[in-house]
This record gives sequence, C-alpha cells and structure tokens, in this order.
Amino acid sequence: MSHSGALVAHMHASQVLTLAFFEKYPLEAARLLEAQAIEDVVQYMTELSPVRVAAVLQHTHPAIGAAILQALPAQIVTALLPEMSTASAVSMLRRTPHAWQVAVIGQLEARTSRALFQALTYPEHSAGHLADPHCPVLTDDRTVSDAIQWIRRYPAQETNDLFIINRLHHILGRVSIQSLLLADLESPLGKIMETNMDVLQAGWSLDYLVSRPQWELTSVLPVVNESGAFLGILRYSSIIKALRDRQSQRDHGDRSS
Repeated sequence: MSHSGALVAHMHASQVLTLAFFEKYPLEAARLLEAQAIEDVVQYMTELSPVRVAAVLQHTHPAIGAAILQALPAQIVTALLPEMSTASAVSMLRRTPHAWQVAVIGQLEARTSRALFQALTYPEHSAGHLADPHCPVLTDDRTVSDAIQWIRRYPAQETNDLFIINRLHHILGRVSIQSLLLADLESPLGKIMETNMDVLQAGWSLDYLVSRPQWELTSVLPVVNESGAFLGILRYSSIIKALRDRQSQRDHGDRSS
C-alpha cells in the first residue's frame, strides 16, 4: 500500500477531510468523496477555496462530479470551472442538463467560456454530437468489487462493457462484464482491462462513421475529443438511427419544395 493509501486507511473520515489532506492528496480525497452523500460533499466544499475544490473535483468520477457541480452554489461553480482542466470540466458538464450548462458557462470570462462551449458543441450527426455520456465508466484505480457495485447501482446502463478512464478522464481501455465476474474482486481494473481498443474522434462525420470497419467486430465504441478525453460511447444502432433521421428530413424537404 502506498504512503497516502496507508494514511487514508488509518485515519478517521473526519480527520481525513482536512485542508492539508486536500492539498497533499487530491486523488485520495476524490476517491473518499465519491463514497459520501452529495449533500455532505457540497457542504464541505463550500468551506474551501475554488482552487482547492477544483484540484480534487477534476479527479472525481465524471457522473459524481456533475452531481456535485449542480448542487454547489452558482458563484462557486463559476469560480472553480476556470481552475479545472478543460477535459475534466467537459466530462462533467456533458452530464448536466443543457440549459444548466448554458447558464453557468455564460457567466464565465470570455476565454474560458469560449473554450468550454467549443468543446461541448459538435456538428449535428458528428461522433461528438451522437456520443452517449451516460455510460458505465470507472477509473483504472478502482477494483473489480467497485465495478460490480457500480453496475448494480446503475443497472439501466445496458452494455456488455465497462469503459476505463484515468483521473484526467482520458480513455484507457474496456472490461467486459463477463471478465469482471471471473476476476479477483480486489484486482484493479487497470490490471484486467483490454487496452487494444479502437476509438472514434468527436469530429468525425456520420458518413465517415458508418464506413468504419470496426463495426464488424463491435456494436459500441468510445468517443474522444481532440485532447483524448473520453466523451462517451457511440452505439452502431445510434448511427443507423441518425442515418434514417437524416434521410427522413431530406425526404420531407423534397416534398415541401
């Protein structure tokens, strides 16, 4: 066990959540906060500076981070977003309602606002536009036991794979649900994941996407942005639906002209 891991294991939760711990061990603090109730996390974070909150929040699981962002007071959110990496901020913002995104980003200074809007806005029918951010994803430092608990907690996220990211929200690999059931419960996901994996670029068009040979081997692929940050998954069925919708729009336009 690492020095920081031993420290966490031997300290009471009320002692761990100190300013010094946040500053020195942001990754461990993020993991600890992920296990707490959102309202408790928010109450604690309101007592910290935006810089310190951002340092921990950007290591947090994107779905949990999104919930925390929406629960924090608006003035804290607008102060901490510029302190986060764009990749981390985008991973969380994509999991929030669009109206909330627009309201929050619109309050940021121009440079940060422009960067986030650009990262969140992709052309219609592009991979970035079609990607589903609400998919089973965990960080590589989590264990098989953590993954099984997560899947039980969110059973509606139907897929045969769990996607693995690092704490900077970059895609690392995938683990099949079947592999999880056969693996040692304490094994880190980073040790059992499959890394030989194709990815889709967010800017790829619908016509280019449907022609990719990878669909002969799988029905789901991860989508990443220009910096390699994981945006979500794209199902082949979503591409087929988008093609049909586009053709329907064209047919309707022809009849109207």
